Order: sequence, then structure tokens, then C-alpha cells
Amino acid sequence: MNQPGIGFIGFGEAAFHMASGLVSEGVSSIFAFDVMAAEPVAGAIIKERADLANVTLTSSLKQLIESSRIVFCATSAKYALMIAQEAAAFLRKEQIYVDMNSVSPKVKQEISKLMDQAGVWFADAAVMEAVPPHRHKVPISASGTGARKFLDVMGRYGMNITYINEEAGSASAMKMIRSIFMKGFTALLLETLTAAYKSGIDREILTSIRGTLSSCS
Repeated sequence: MNQPGIGFIGFGEAAFHMASGLVSEGVSSIFAFDVMAAEPVAGAIIKERADLANVTLTSSLKQLIESSRIVFCATSAKYALMIAQEAAAFLRKEQIYVDMNSVSPKVKQEISKLMDQAGVWFADAAVMEAVPPHRHKVPISASGTGARKFLDVMGRYGMNITYINEEAGSASAMKMIRSIFMKGFTALLLETLTAAYKSGIDREILTSIRGTLSSCS
């Protein structure tokens, strides 16, 4: 089975752990480009991570894209659209551009339009849990024109990808709405336990809530 070249734009913690996991699956052609690699302190960390993960650092975004079939953007939300604009100039047909940044569905749709114009497959990849404990197997919801191809190619290497649909932004919307529930639920639980503690019935309330939640699972 021919391995795809995999490139990471940005080689922070998430990209490092994902790359390490993919290497453990036997993937050997992994590249990364990070503008911070030229900085004294940050650059030393990036180079150390690359050595540990057996990842090849490239000197430019163009070189990274030329070396990769699948390009992951794992930088920062505020730079996601700008990086996509720059990357689109170098991307070729049949490549898959995967944006993993936590941005709004609207931004993912704008990035998708850029990739459509470039003739490139696009996957809106919403990372649903913390990456370090799961590495490349972290649950990812994917939507967009290239979501199915993303699943087909990277699912072979143990990635835990759930296909949503072909509409860019759907996966990010799921993550955003789920986050609203989880944060709201946590806040409600804390308020409930605070009130229960003040009333001297915190143990009883915890037992009752546990029973209700267990019956719903």
C-alpha cells in the first residue's frame, strides 16, 4: 500500500502528538513547516519535537505542500484563513487540505471556497477531544468536499474520523454546539452541588443525579 505524504502546517503540541501516532502506525513520509522554527526558543522546541517524531521539517510552505498529498493546518484560529489563502497558491488537484483549527463554521466555508477554486479537496476537521491522550486516534468529525477521501485515506492508519456530510462548516458547528452544552452542563452541575452543599444534602443529590444519568446511558 502506497503511503501518502503527510504535511503539517504548524508543529505545535497537537501536530506533534498526531505525527508521533502516525509514525507508530508505520507512516514514514511526514513533513512539517512552522514559521516559528526560525525563532531561538520556539525553534529549538519544534526541532526537538520533529526529531522525536521522526518528522522532516521543511524550509517553506511551498516545499511542505509539494511533499504532501494530505496537508493538515494545525496552527491558530486567527491565522487559519490567511494560511489557507497562501497555501491555495501551491496546492494541486487531488491533494486534500484538512483544517483542524477551532474556527467558526463561516470561516471553514470561506476556506472551502478557496480550495474549490484551487481544485483541491477540503476537509473541515473538528477535533472533539484533547489530542495528547489519543494522539492520531483522537475523535475527529469531518465535513466538506474532501471529508470522505480524508476518512478513506487516513482511516487506514488508525485515525478515528467520523464523516458528517459534504458541507464545510458542519463539523465545526457540531463541535461548537456540543461545547455550548458541555460547558453549560458543567456550570449547571456546579451550581446544583453548591446549593445542595449549603442545604446539607450534597451526597443525596449526587446519588440521585448519578442514578438519573446512568439510566439515560
